[in-house]
Amino acid sequence: MLMKGLVNICAKAPKTAWEAALILSRQILTSGTSPLSRSVRDDADDLAPLALRAAKQAIEGSSTSSLEEGLDLERKVYNTLLDSHDRQEGLKAFAEKRKPKFEGR
Repeated sequence: MLMKGLVNICAKAPKTAWEAALILSRQILTSGTSPLSRSVRDDADDLAPLALRAAKQAIEGSSTSSLEEGLDLERKVYNTLLDSHDRQEGLKAFAEKRKPKFEGR
């Protein structure tokens, strides 16, 4: 069984380490004062929306599944990106050493 948690938080029942990690990450990202929250906010427009959505699906889906099920889900959502315009744009931009212009398609 895959266990998740933070080493600097002791989650007390009924909270799980996963719930405690989500609470902590929300606090960090919504505080607006940490370098991490500013970095995420500033870089949000540069992110590939399809890849971000796929990553969120894989993370959410794996939180309550076995390792094998989580890896299967990761493969499934990754495979949906292989033929996307954004993937091709990302590869082309990398080869041309420029920032990609993702369109969410």
